[in-house]
Amino acid sequence: MSDAAVIHAVFHEVFGRQPDFLSSFNDRLLAQKTIYLLQRLGVTCGDYSFRWYKHGPYSQQLQNTLLESSPSSDDLEKITFSKIGHSNIEKIKGMLEEPHAPYDEAQWFEALGSIQYLKRYRFPLLSRDNIISKLSELKPGLRDHLANSRAYDVLKKYSLIIDY
Repeated sequence: MSDAAVIHAVFHEVFGRQPDFLSSFNDRLLAQKTIYLLQRLGVTCGDYSFRWYKHGPYSQQLQNTLLESSPSSDDLEKITFSKIGHSNIEKIKGMLEEPHAPYDEAQWFEALGSIQYLKRYRFPLLSRDNIISKLSELKPGLRDHLANSRAYDVLKKYSLIIDY
């Protein structure tokens, strides 16, 4: 099965709809952050390395996959997730269901992915409050302190952040 088919299936499972990766920036952003978080949970959806970019963790290889032609419905129907994969997809869905106002889905997932990346790779020794301040400094569009605090706590709840 192609990586593109797996990513489409994951997106559909998490967000309950088919993505439009060619014309929707938000769908591409949601896919980038979803696949990043799944990888951090130990689920492989392809061989993607992530680096810090304008909207948090970003993979050019994943972007290329997202812009490939859409898989057929027959390909999507053949995809089944392992028990562990399904369990971790449920964790991502749980993160989506957490209160995240005033952020929309894309901003929420950008906050989740960015906070996790900053804590794990850039500033592992910073405290919760300092990570949240750093996020607001680096990403002016994500300045809601309460929403960012909830995002940090959600990541901790799902064992994606460890405080030292």
